[in-house]
Amino acid sequence: FFTLIVLAILSLLSFHFKSEQNISLNVSMLDFGYKENIKTVKINFNSLNESYWKVYSLSSNKWVFCDLVEGNVSKSINVTIIRNKLEYGKNIDTLYFELVNDNQNIENKKIIALPVIAFKRPSIIEALTYNIQNSILILKQYFDSTYTFFGSYKVNHLNKETNIGMSYFADKNSIFADAGNNVYFKSGNSTDNMSGLLLNKRSIDFYKDSSNFINADFYLDLIANQNILFDNKSYHQFRANGGGQINAIYSDSILSVAPIECFPEPSQITMSTIPLSLFWKKTASPDDSVYAVLVSKNDESFKVTSIKPVNDDKGALVVPPSLLAKVLTGNRVTYIWIIRYRSKLDVLNRRILVSQSQKSYEIILN
Repeated sequence: FFTLIVLAILSLLSFHFKSEQNISLNVSMLDFGYKENIKTVKINFNSLNESYWKVYSLSSNKWVFCDLVEGNVSKSINVTIIRNKLEYGKNIDTLYFELVNDNQNIENKKIIALPVIAFKRPSIIEALTYNIQNSILILKQYFDSTYTFFGSYKVNHLNKETNIGMSYFADKNSIFADAGNNVYFKSGNSTDNMSGLLLNKRSIDFYKDSSNFINADFYLDLIANQNILFDNKSYHQFRANGGGQINAIYSDSILSVAPIECFPEPSQITMSTIPLSLFWKKTASPDDSVYAVLVSKNDESFKVTSIKPVNDDKGALVVPPSLLAKVLTGNRVTYIWIIRYRSKLDVLNRRILVSQSQKSYEIILN
């Protein structure tokens, strides 16, 4: 009889434990949208024993973080996201809030799944880089909302070359305007109306500035397999046959630049505390310019800085230690881009043409 009483008491205690220990949240989803980086979650926690709660994510690409990952009382925690780790478009992850007790059966575990959503829209340069699956570097002054733009690029990234032709068309309301489906690019010395390579019409989403988001058309192609010459002799010609918002035919050309490379190459191990000098062989032309961009390669952050353009005839530029320090990261891997370009500004017809050659070097920055 005494044994039965003890069993009954234990049963009541067990029932009381199960009814009292609990975990709940004040939200059912976290939506960070396009701009927010931090939100607060209130954890309501009840327990009569030594149980506790913990928070974790199963994602391999961790872009969601909590300032607290476990506790044994009710608590408000801050959930933050790292936006430069997001993919373009909609990102979904899940935070799991689990009530943990060493004596608890696995089948009886209490786990709350909290969906986390965030969206990423690129800047114009990020959007172009993403669309061509490579890195082209464009000076900001060439994104003028009142000018039509044509550009040809030779990109040599770690000795892998890609040629790119692109254009966009301006109207009164947007940087980009629809020019129909016939935008052509070709390389050569003739000025005839031969069509050349038809650039693909693509759609692109990007931030024009801090608040205005644009969905627009532009024209771009990887043209590595075409006979495109970057030699300071051949002209790169663009032609739009009109259509869409562009009624008139656009036709213009620019003298190509010669490929550029550093001589000697930057040292693989480079000190960040002393100036870094970059040298190149100048061309015979007086109207081309050179600048440099440094980009850090790091899983947790992305840092970039640039050196203002100098005339190609100068043959050298110097990266001061203050700029090297801006891209110095934990793993120390940095890309140096040396870039030669020529631009043509047609104020009357509101057109900008650019021909550009760029080459990257990987260094270890100490």
